[in-house]
Amino acid sequence: MAPHAHTAETATMKRAARADRLAPVLFPVFWSSGSVAAKIGLTERRRSPSSSPCASPFVAAILIPASLLLRSQYPRDPQHFMHIAVTGLIMV
Repeated sequence: MAPHAHTAETATMKRAARADRLAPVLFPVFWSSGSVAAKIGLTERRRSPSSSPCASPFVAAILIPASLLLRSQYPRDPQHFMHIAVTGLIMV
């Protein structure tokens, strides 16, 4: 095993540990902000901000760089990818 391989593995483990610590804090913030935005949109008798055609590009503009920055790993097996896609559709 090369000496630098251990360093890369340690750095990956540190990033994962950091994400594990931040997830419980960030999840309620992101989840509740969608509810607040929808409530504001509905009380003003407009369409919900999340149903706007402009919402998806803004979300993608935030999540894609975050994913690249955190070096997220994605499923390699098409079956796992389909399971994730079906879960996402069910949540909509």
